[in-house]
Amino acid sequence: MIANRMKRTLSLAVVTAMIAMLVGVSGAHAATAPIKEIVSAHFGWEVDKNTKARICAVASEDECQPGRESGQPGGFHYPQGVAGASAGGNVYVADRANHRVQELTATGRFVLMFGKKVNKKGGDVCVQAEESECQAGESSSEPGVFGNDEAVAVDPTSGDLYVADTVFGESGGKPTVGERVQKFTAGGAFVLEIGKEVNETKVAAVKAKGGTPTQKELEEENLCTQKEETKGVKCTGPAQYSVTPKAEPGAFVRIGAIAVGGPENRLYVGEQNRVQEFDAEGEPVSEPAEAISARLLAISALPESQVSELAVDKAGDAYLVYTDPNVIRRFDPSGKETALPVNPGATANQIAVDPAGRLGVIENEGLKRRGTLYEVGAAGLHSITEFKVPDYPYNASGMGF
Repeated sequence: MIANRMKRTLSLAVVTAMIAMLVGVSGAHAATAPIKEIVSAHFGWEVDKNTKARICAVASEDECQPGRESGQPGGFHYPQGVAGASAGGNVYVADRANHRVQELTATGRFVLMFGKKVNKKGGDVCVQAEESECQAGESSSEPGVFGNDEAVAVDPTSGDLYVADTVFGESGGKPTVGERVQKFTAGGAFVLEIGKEVNETKVAAVKAKGGTPTQKELEEENLCTQKEETKGVKCTGPAQYSVTPKAEPGAFVRIGAIAVGGPENRLYVGEQNRVQEFDAEGEPVSEPAEAISARLLAISALPESQVSELAVDKAGDAYLVYTDPNVIRRFDPSGKETALPVNPGATANQIAVDPAGRLGVIENEGLKRRGTLYEVGAAGLHSITEFKVPDYPYNASGMGF
Protein backbone atom coordinates (compact mmCIF):
# COMPACT_ATOMS: atom_id res chain seq x y z
CA MET A 1 0.00 0.00 0.00
CA ILE A 2 1.70 3.16 -1.29
CA ALA A 3 5.12 1.76 -0.43
CA ASN A 4 7.19 4.84 -1.21
CA ARG A 5 5.14 7.09 1.05
CA MET A 6 4.93 4.56 3.87
CA LYS A 7 8.73 4.45 4.07
CA ARG A 8 8.65 8.10 5.10
CA THR A 9 5.81 7.87 7.63
CA LEU A 10 6.41 9.72 10.89
CA SER A 11 5.91 7.38 13.85
CA LEU A 12 7.48 9.78 16.37
CA ALA A 13 4.88 12.52 16.34
CA VAL A 14 6.74 15.70 15.44
CA VAL A 15 6.35 18.17 12.61
CA THR A 16 9.17 20.58 11.85
CA ALA A 17 8.29 23.90 10.27
CA MET A 18 11.15 25.32 8.23
CA ILE A 19 9.89 28.81 7.46
CA ALA A 20 12.66 30.88 5.89
CA MET A 21 12.45 34.58 5.10
CA LEU A 22 14.94 35.21 2.31
CA VAL A 23 15.85 38.86 1.98
CA GLY A 24 17.03 40.34 -1.32
CA VAL A 25 17.21 37.05 -3.23
CA SER A 26 16.08 37.38 -6.85
CA GLY A 27 17.17 36.87 -10.44
CA ALA A 28 20.83 37.08 -11.36
CA HIS A 29 21.81 38.45 -7.95
CA ALA A 30 20.68 35.35 -6.08
CA ALA A 31 24.20 34.05 -5.42
CA THR A 32 25.50 37.20 -3.68
CA ALA A 33 22.38 38.69 -2.07
CA PRO A 34 22.20 38.58 1.74
CA ILE A 35 20.12 35.74 3.12
CA LYS A 36 18.38 35.79 6.47
CA GLU A 37 16.79 32.69 7.97
CA ILE A 38 14.12 33.85 10.39
CA VAL A 39 12.41 30.82 11.89
CA SER A 40 12.97 27.15 12.60
CA ALA A 41 10.35 25.66 14.94
CA HIS A 42 9.21 22.21 15.99
CA PHE A 43 5.52 21.46 16.53
CA GLY A 44 4.18 18.39 18.35
CA TRP A 45 3.16 17.02 21.71
CA GLU A 46 5.87 17.78 24.32
CA VAL A 47 8.51 18.68 21.71
CA ASP A 48 10.12 21.07 24.20
CA LYS A 49 12.27 18.82 26.39
CA ASN A 50 12.26 21.12 29.40
CA THR A 51 8.77 22.64 29.47
CA LYS A 52 6.92 19.75 27.71
CA ALA A 53 5.29 22.41 25.51
CA ARG A 54 3.90 21.58 22.06
CA ILE A 55 6.02 24.29 20.38
CA CYS A 56 9.80 24.44 20.47
CA ALA A 57 11.45 27.52 18.95
CA VAL A 58 15.06 26.96 17.92
CA ALA A 59 15.63 30.73 17.71
CA SER A 60 14.93 30.92 21.46
CA GLU A 61 17.50 28.18 22.07
CA ASP A 62 14.87 25.83 23.46
CA GLU A 63 15.91 22.19 23.73
CA CYS A 64 13.78 20.34 21.15
CA GLN A 65 13.02 16.63 20.99
CA PRO A 66 10.75 14.23 19.06
CA GLY A 67 7.17 14.58 20.26
CA ARG A 68 4.89 11.93 21.72
CA GLU A 69 1.98 10.51 19.76
CA SER A 70 -1.11 12.46 20.71
CA GLY A 71 -4.66 13.18 19.61
CA GLN A 72 -4.71 16.50 21.48
CA PRO A 73 -4.82 19.82 19.57
CA GLY A 74 -1.31 20.52 18.37
CA GLY A 75 -0.33 16.86 18.72
CA PHE A 76 0.16 14.29 15.96
CA HIS A 77 0.04 10.57 15.31
CA TYR A 78 1.45 9.65 11.87
CA PRO A 79 1.38 13.07 10.18
CA GLN A 80 1.71 12.29 6.48
CA GLY A 81 1.36 15.61 4.68
CA VAL A 82 2.28 19.22 5.40
CA ALA A 83 1.42 22.31 3.34
CA GLY A 84 1.86 26.02 3.90
CA ALA A 85 -0.56 28.79 2.97
CA SER A 86 1.01 31.72 1.11
CA ALA A 87 -1.38 34.16 2.81
CA GLY A 88 -0.59 34.42 6.51
CA GLY A 89 1.90 31.54 6.53
CA ASN A 90 -0.34 29.07 8.35
CA VAL A 91 0.58 25.38 8.23
CA TYR A 92 -1.81 22.48 7.51
CA VAL A 93 -1.01 18.94 8.65
CA ALA A 94 -2.79 15.80 7.39
CA ASP A 95 -2.62 13.30 10.27
CA ARG A 96 -3.24 9.76 9.06
CA ALA A 97 -3.74 7.97 12.37
CA ASN A 98 -5.82 10.78 13.93
CA HIS A 99 -7.99 10.97 10.77
CA ARG A 100 -7.96 14.76 10.72
CA VAL A 101 -6.37 17.88 9.27
CA GLN A 102 -5.05 20.54 11.64
CA GLU A 103 -4.33 24.18 10.91
CA LEU A 104 -1.55 25.86 12.90
CA THR A 105 -0.12 29.35 12.70
CA ALA A 106 3.45 29.81 11.48
CA THR A 107 4.50 29.88 15.14
CA GLY A 108 2.63 26.64 15.94
CA ARG A 109 -0.52 27.97 17.62
CA PHE A 110 -3.56 25.74 17.09
CA VAL A 111 -6.26 27.29 14.85
CA LEU A 112 -8.69 24.51 13.92
CA MET A 113 -9.07 20.86 12.94
CA PHE A 114 -11.58 18.93 10.86
CA GLY A 115 -12.42 15.23 10.51
CA LYS A 116 -15.18 12.88 11.68
CA LYS A 117 -16.25 13.78 15.25
CA VAL A 118 -13.13 15.82 16.03
CA ASN A 119 -15.43 17.93 18.20
CA LYS A 120 -16.51 16.10 21.37
CA LYS A 121 -19.91 17.72 20.92
CA GLY A 122 -20.28 15.62 17.78
CA GLY A 123 -19.22 18.01 15.04
CA ASP A 124 -16.66 17.47 12.29
CA VAL A 125 -14.93 20.84 12.81
CA CYS A 126 -13.30 22.09 16.03
CA VAL A 127 -11.79 25.58 16.44
CA GLN A 128 -9.39 27.25 18.86
CA ALA A 129 -12.20 28.87 20.87
CA GLU A 130 -13.41 25.38 21.90
CA GLU A 131 -9.98 23.75 22.10
CA SER A 132 -10.88 21.69 25.19
CA GLU A 133 -13.54 19.93 23.08
CA CYS A 134 -11.15 19.00 20.23
CA GLN A 135 -9.96 15.41 19.80
CA ALA A 136 -8.74 12.80 17.32
CA GLY A 137 -11.17 11.95 14.52
CA GLU A 138 -12.69 8.63 13.51
CA SER A 139 -11.95 6.70 10.32
CA SER A 140 -14.76 6.93 7.76
CA SER A 141 -15.32 6.67 4.01
CA GLU A 142 -18.09 9.30 4.16
CA PRO A 143 -17.58 12.50 2.17
CA GLY A 144 -16.12 15.39 4.14
CA VAL A 145 -14.15 13.20 6.57
CA PHE A 146 -11.22 10.79 6.26
CA GLY A 147 -10.22 7.17 6.20
CA ASN A 148 -6.48 7.84 6.17
CA ASP A 149 -5.62 11.35 5.00
CA GLU A 150 -2.15 11.36 3.53
CA ALA A 151 -1.41 14.59 1.64
CA VAL A 152 -2.66 18.17 1.68
CA ALA A 153 -2.32 21.12 -0.70
CA VAL A 154 -3.53 24.73 -0.44
CA ASP A 155 -4.99 26.95 -3.17
CA PRO A 156 -2.87 30.13 -2.77
CA THR A 157 -5.68 32.42 -3.93
CA SER A 158 -8.86 31.05 -2.34
CA GLY A 159 -7.28 29.32 0.64
CA ASP A 160 -9.26 26.16 -0.17
CA LEU A 161 -7.64 22.85 0.80
CA TYR A 162 -7.26 19.60 -1.13
CA VAL A 163 -6.68 16.41 0.87
CA ALA A 164 -5.69 13.01 -0.57
CA ASP A 165 -7.40 10.22 1.34
CA THR A 166 -7.04 6.42 1.33
CA VAL A 167 -10.05 4.34 2.40
CA PHE A 168 -9.62 0.73 3.51
CA GLY A 169 -12.58 -1.63 3.43
CA GLU A 170 -13.70 -5.17 2.73
CA SER A 171 -15.66 -6.83 -0.04
CA GLY A 172 -16.50 -10.53 -0.20
CA GLY A 173 -14.18 -11.20 2.73
CA LYS A 174 -11.23 -9.56 0.95
CA PRO A 175 -9.60 -6.22 1.85
CA THR A 176 -10.19 -3.32 -0.53
CA VAL A 177 -8.40 -0.01 -1.05
CA GLY A 178 -9.89 3.10 -2.62
CA GLU A 179 -8.38 6.57 -3.06
CA ARG A 180 -9.82 10.02 -3.52
CA VAL A 181 -9.00 13.72 -3.27
CA GLN A 182 -11.41 15.94 -1.35
CA LYS A 183 -11.73 19.73 -1.44
CA PHE A 184 -12.59 21.84 1.60
CA THR A 185 -12.97 25.52 2.38
CA ALA A 186 -10.35 27.07 4.65
CA GLY A 187 -12.84 26.56 7.48
CA GLY A 188 -13.08 22.80 6.89
CA ALA A 189 -16.42 22.67 5.04
CA PHE A 190 -16.71 19.89 2.42
CA VAL A 191 -16.86 21.13 -1.19
CA LEU A 192 -16.33 18.07 -3.43
CA GLU A 193 -14.57 14.74 -3.82
CA ILE A 194 -12.87 13.10 -6.81
CA GLY A 195 -12.37 9.34 -6.92
CA LYS A 196 -13.54 6.12 -8.55
CA GLU A 197 -17.38 5.94 -8.43
CA VAL A 198 -17.75 8.44 -5.57
CA ASN A 199 -21.04 9.68 -7.07
CA GLU A 200 -23.32 6.83 -6.02
CA THR A 201 -26.36 8.33 -7.75
CA LYS A 202 -24.61 8.61 -11.12
CA VAL A 203 -23.13 5.10 -10.76
CA ALA A 204 -26.59 3.64 -10.15
CA ALA A 205 -27.99 5.48 -13.19
CA VAL A 206 -25.24 4.14 -15.46
CA LYS A 207 -25.65 0.57 -14.17
CA ALA A 208 -29.39 0.76 -14.67
CA LYS A 209 -28.87 1.40 -18.39
CA GLY A 210 -26.43 -1.52 -18.75
CA GLY A 211 -23.67 -1.64 -21.28
CA THR A 212 -20.39 0.27 -21.17
CA PRO A 213 -20.42 3.80 -19.69
CA THR A 214 -19.35 6.67 -21.92
CA GLN A 215 -16.36 8.89 -21.16
CA LYS A 216 -18.69 11.62 -19.90
CA GLU A 217 -20.54 9.16 -17.67
CA LEU A 218 -17.24 7.91 -16.23
CA GLU A 219 -16.24 11.46 -15.38
CA GLU A 220 -19.61 12.12 -13.73
CA GLU A 221 -19.31 8.94 -11.64
CA ASN A 222 -15.92 10.03 -10.38
CA LEU A 223 -16.96 13.46 -9.10
CA CYS A 224 -19.45 14.36 -6.38
CA THR A 225 -20.06 17.80 -4.87
CA GLN A 226 -21.72 19.30 -1.83
CA LYS A 227 -24.00 21.30 -4.16
CA GLU A 228 -25.23 18.04 -5.69
CA GLU A 229 -25.85 16.60 -2.24
CA THR A 230 -28.23 19.45 -1.46
CA LYS A 231 -30.24 18.34 -4.52
CA GLY A 232 -30.50 14.70 -3.43
CA VAL A 233 -27.38 13.21 -5.03
CA LYS A 234 -25.56 10.75 -2.77
CA CYS A 235 -21.78 11.00 -2.41
CA THR A 236 -19.91 7.98 -1.10
CA GLY A 237 -16.41 6.60 -0.56
CA PRO A 238 -14.13 5.61 -3.47
CA ALA A 239 -14.43 2.16 -5.02
CA GLN A 240 -11.59 -0.37 -5.10
CA TYR A 241 -8.85 0.55 -7.56
CA SER A 242 -7.34 -1.93 -9.98
CA VAL A 243 -3.68 -2.99 -9.94
CA THR A 244 -3.52 -1.74 -13.51
CA PRO A 245 -4.17 2.02 -13.80
CA LYS A 246 -7.61 2.84 -15.11
CA ALA A 247 -7.75 5.14 -18.11
CA GLU A 248 -10.74 7.13 -16.86
CA PRO A 249 -10.07 10.58 -15.38
CA GLY A 250 -10.70 10.91 -11.66
CA ALA A 251 -9.90 7.30 -10.71
CA PHE A 252 -6.66 7.07 -8.75
CA VAL A 253 -4.06 4.35 -8.24
CA ARG A 254 -1.45 4.87 -5.51
CA ILE A 255 -1.54 8.64 -5.08
CA GLY A 256 1.98 9.79 -4.21
CA ALA A 257 1.58 13.57 -4.02
CA ILE A 258 -0.80 16.44 -4.79
CA ALA A 259 -0.17 20.11 -5.57
CA VAL A 260 -2.05 23.26 -6.56
CA GLY A 261 -0.52 25.73 -9.00
CA GLY A 262 -0.39 27.29 -12.44
CA PRO A 263 -2.09 30.51 -13.60
CA GLU A 264 -5.53 29.09 -12.70
CA ASN A 265 -4.51 27.34 -9.47
CA ARG A 266 -5.45 23.90 -10.76
CA LEU A 267 -5.14 20.68 -8.80
CA TYR A 268 -2.44 18.22 -9.86
CA VAL A 269 -2.44 14.63 -8.60
CA GLY A 270 0.66 12.46 -8.99
CA GLU A 271 0.03 8.71 -8.90
CA GLN A 272 1.11 5.47 -10.53
CA ASN A 273 2.63 6.27 -13.95
CA ARG A 274 0.78 9.54 -14.43
CA VAL A 275 -0.26 13.03 -13.34
CA GLN A 276 -3.89 14.14 -13.50
CA GLU A 277 -5.04 17.76 -13.60
CA PHE A 278 -8.39 19.19 -12.42
CA ASP A 279 -10.00 22.62 -12.37
CA ALA A 280 -11.50 24.24 -9.27
CA GLU A 281 -14.82 22.46 -9.89
CA GLY A 282 -13.16 19.05 -9.89
CA GLU A 283 -13.47 18.60 -13.65
CA PRO A 284 -10.53 16.83 -15.39
CA VAL A 285 -8.26 18.88 -17.66
CA SER A 286 -6.15 17.02 -20.24
CA GLU A 287 -3.19 19.38 -20.63
CA PRO A 288 -0.41 19.48 -19.63
CA ALA A 289 -1.02 16.42 -17.48
CA GLU A 290 -1.65 14.24 -20.53
CA ALA A 291 1.75 15.10 -22.04
CA ILE A 292 3.48 14.58 -18.68
CA SER A 293 1.83 11.18 -18.22
CA ALA A 294 2.89 10.05 -21.70
CA ARG A 295 6.49 10.92 -20.86
CA LEU A 296 6.30 9.11 -17.50
CA LEU A 297 5.04 5.95 -19.16
CA ALA A 298 7.92 6.20 -21.65
CA ILE A 299 10.36 6.28 -18.72
CA SER A 300 8.73 3.34 -16.94
CA ALA A 301 5.29 1.74 -17.11
CA LEU A 302 5.97 -0.71 -14.28
CA PRO A 303 3.15 -0.80 -11.68
CA GLU A 304 5.50 0.24 -8.88
CA SER A 305 6.60 3.38 -10.76
CA GLN A 306 4.95 6.19 -8.85
CA VAL A 307 5.13 9.96 -8.69
CA SER A 308 6.44 10.38 -5.15
CA GLU A 309 6.86 14.19 -5.02
CA LEU A 310 5.06 16.96 -6.90
CA ALA A 311 5.09 20.77 -6.93
CA VAL A 312 3.68 23.33 -9.39
CA ASP A 313 4.67 27.00 -9.67
CA LYS A 314 2.57 30.02 -10.67
CA ALA A 315 3.60 29.75 -14.33
CA GLY A 316 2.38 26.15 -14.57
CA ASP A 317 5.78 24.46 -14.50
CA ALA A 318 5.45 21.09 -12.76
CA TYR A 319 8.30 19.56 -10.74
CA LEU A 320 8.17 15.91 -9.78
CA VAL A 321 10.19 12.94 -8.60
CA TYR A 322 9.54 9.73 -10.52
CA THR A 323 11.57 6.48 -10.31
CA ASP A 324 14.94 8.25 -9.91
CA PRO A 325 15.22 10.34 -6.69
CA ASN A 326 18.55 11.82 -7.86
CA VAL A 327 16.68 13.86 -10.46
CA ILE A 328 13.79 16.31 -10.24
CA ARG A 329 11.86 16.34 -13.51
CA ARG A 330 10.57 19.71 -14.65
CA PHE A 331 7.72 19.96 -17.17
CA ASP A 332 6.68 23.25 -18.74
CA PRO A 333 2.99 23.92 -19.60
CA SER A 334 3.44 22.24 -23.01
CA GLY A 335 4.72 19.05 -21.37
CA LYS A 336 8.38 19.52 -22.37
CA GLU A 337 10.72 17.89 -19.84
CA THR A 338 14.00 19.09 -18.35
CA ALA A 339 15.95 16.84 -15.97
CA LEU A 340 17.30 18.71 -12.93
CA PRO A 341 19.89 16.70 -10.94
CA VAL A 342 20.10 17.55 -7.22
CA ASN A 343 23.35 17.88 -5.23
CA PRO A 344 25.85 15.10 -6.12
CA GLY A 345 25.30 12.01 -4.00
CA ALA A 346 21.94 13.25 -2.71
CA THR A 347 18.36 12.13 -3.32
CA ALA A 348 15.27 14.35 -3.30
CA ASN A 349 12.98 13.42 -0.40
CA GLN A 350 10.53 16.34 -0.38
CA ILE A 351 10.01 19.33 -2.67
CA ALA A 352 8.02 22.58 -2.67
CA VAL A 353 7.90 25.80 -4.70
CA ASP A 354 7.90 29.15 -2.91
CA PRO A 355 5.87 32.20 -4.11
CA ALA A 356 8.95 33.53 -5.95
CA GLY A 357 9.25 30.33 -7.99
CA ARG A 358 12.29 28.98 -6.15
CA LEU A 359 12.48 25.28 -5.42
CA GLY A 360 12.93 24.01 -1.86
CA VAL A 361 14.25 20.46 -1.60
CA ILE A 362 14.86 18.28 1.46
CA GLU A 363 17.66 15.93 0.43
CA ASN A 364 19.07 12.72 1.87
CA GLU A 365 22.75 11.96 1.52
CA GLY A 366 23.39 8.67 3.28
CA LEU A 367 22.20 9.23 6.84
CA LYS A 368 22.53 13.01 6.52
CA ARG A 369 19.58 15.25 5.70
CA ARG A 370 19.63 18.83 4.56
CA GLY A 371 17.36 21.41 3.01
CA THR A 372 18.43 23.34 -0.08
CA LEU A 373 16.74 26.31 -1.69
CA TYR A 374 17.40 26.43 -5.46
CA GLU A 375 16.98 29.06 -8.14
CA VAL A 376 15.74 27.30 -11.30
CA GLY A 377 17.38 28.49 -14.51
CA ALA A 378 18.03 27.36 -18.06
CA ALA A 379 21.24 25.65 -16.91
CA GLY A 380 19.48 23.71 -14.16
CA LEU A 381 19.37 24.13 -10.38
CA HIS A 382 21.49 26.81 -8.75
CA SER A 383 21.85 26.48 -4.96
CA ILE A 384 20.96 29.70 -3.11
CA THR A 385 21.26 28.51 0.46
CA GLU A 386 20.92 25.49 2.70
CA PHE A 387 18.66 25.26 5.73
CA LYS A 388 18.78 22.96 8.72
CA VAL A 389 16.69 19.79 8.80
CA PRO A 390 16.42 17.80 12.07
CA ASP A 391 18.20 14.47 12.19
CA TYR A 392 15.30 12.57 13.72
CA PRO A 393 14.95 9.00 12.43
CA TYR A 394 11.45 9.63 11.06
CA ASN A 395 10.16 12.78 9.44
CA ALA A 396 6.88 14.05 8.08
CA SER A 397 6.49 13.50 4.35
CA GLY A 398 5.33 17.01 3.51
CA MET A 399 6.91 20.39 2.97
CA GLY A 400 5.45 23.75 2.08
CA PHE A 401 6.06 27.47 1.83
